[in-house]
Amino acid sequence: MTPPQMIRHTFLLCGLAAFFPAACAIQGPGDAKFDRPADTPPAEAPPSTPPGDKADDPAEPTCPHEGPAIIDPAGLPACPQCGGGRCVPEAALPPDAADLASKLGTCPTPGTLCVPDVFVETMGNFIPTTCQSVAGAEGRCLSMCLPDVAEKAELLPQGVCAGTERCVPCFDPVTQEATGACDIACDPGPIEEAQPLAECCQGLGHCVPTAAVPGDKIDNLLGEECPQDSGAMVCAPDIFIDDPNYKPAACNTKILSIIFGDEFKPGVCLPECMKGTEDSLFIHNDGCQPNFNCVPCISPLTKEPTGACDL
Repeated sequence: MTPPQMIRHTFLLCGLAAFFPAACAIQGPGDAKFDRPADTPPAEAPPSTPPGDKADDPAEPTCPHEGPAIIDPAGLPACPQCGGGRCVPEAALPPDAADLASKLGTCPTPGTLCVPDVFVETMGNFIPTTCQSVAGAEGRCLSMCLPDVAEKAELLPQGVCAGTERCVPCFDPVTQEATGACDIACDPGPIEEAQPLAECCQGLGHCVPTAAVPGDKIDNLLGEECPQDSGAMVCAPDIFIDDPNYKPAACNTKILSIIFGDEFKPGVCLPECMKGTEDSLFIHNDGCQPNFNCVPCISPLTKEPTGACDL
């Protein structure tokens, strides 16, 4: 990190002066450092450099930061929605950190954001741990205090990451676009190239490892279309990969309700590659989008919920 970057990060400390009052003492663009404790005697002046001799350059802060935490997160309020994060005043973030602020969650106190501990400890000067993400792709361990990570936590492996983190792939396994997970802080970037997942479900899904599928959803997926040479894989519709909280559109069955009654009329539209959604005597498109079928909420055969309307 260059000295100007260090100064920008020191703005963060100055905004937290109530917790760290000594942090606001910096010596100038070429010598950014923390003030010494009040009870420490002043250092002796260095000997003057004889004419013609070259003075040693002052040491710049390392990137990533090494050594004890610059800021002890324990001095800040914990984020209530996750482990391993602290509530920091938004005004304390560096002036050029608007992009970072947009990726942080909020805390109950107005004007405060939830910042992962590692950001606080190093003032953002760190490299996330490398890990194996979905289908063995290169990834980084990121805190579930970040809303984007928390949203897809069920789909992401933990691997070597801490319990408060998940392994986020460097590249989106569906679109192959960079996720930004491997370009945070001092990270030099990914080593491996994007590893595309095999398509399935007539282009509406991708093959994912069974370990990446939440346990309550695995029984709804099929694996016949997917290669199994590198481990158990199932076909996951992209709508559920993109949004684990996706709620299928409602529909009304036609033949089912005519034959069995209105009790079996309500249903939801699901991709026809999922278990129990294939075209059959009773299950049809019934107004859903192409390659989707209207699956009833109640089975006419068992009179029990199909589970389709609980997705």
